[in-house]
Amino acid sequence: MEELLRQIINGQDELKNEILAVKVDLKDEISAVRVDLKDEISVVRVDLKDEISVVKVDLKDEISAVRIDLKDEISAVKTELKSEILEIKAAVHRIELSQPQDIVAMLERMNKNLENKAEVLNKRVFNVETELERLKQQ
Repeated sequence: MEELLRQIINGQDELKNEILAVKVDLKDEISAVRVDLKDEISVVRVDLKDEISVVKVDLKDEISAVRIDLKDEISAVKTELKSEILEIKAAVHRIELSQPQDIVAMLERMNKNLENKAEVLNKRVFNVETELERLKQQ
C-alpha cells in the first residue's frame, strides 16, 4: 500500500511537473504570439501612416488645384463684370450726352407745330374777316 501510495504521489509529482512544463510552454508561446502581434501591429501602423501621408499629399494637391480653378473662375467673372460695367457706363454716358439734344429737338418740333397751328388759325381768322367784310358790303 505504501508502494501504491508512493506511486500515486510520484504520479502526481510527474503530473505536476508536466503541468508546469505545459504552463511554461504556454507562457512562452503566449509571449511569442504577443511579440508577433506587436510586430504585426507595428507594421500595420507604419503602413497606415504611409497611406495616410499619401492621402494627405493627394488631398493637398487636389485642394490646391481646386483653389487655382476657383481663382481663375473668379478672375474671369471679375473681368466679365468689369467689361459689362464699362458697357453700362458708356451707354449711360451716351444717354446723358444725347438727352439735351433730344429735349432741344422735341422743343423745336413743338415750336414748329405751334407756329403751324398759329398760321392755320391766322388764315382762318383772315378768311372769317374777309367773309365778314364781304357780308357787310352786301
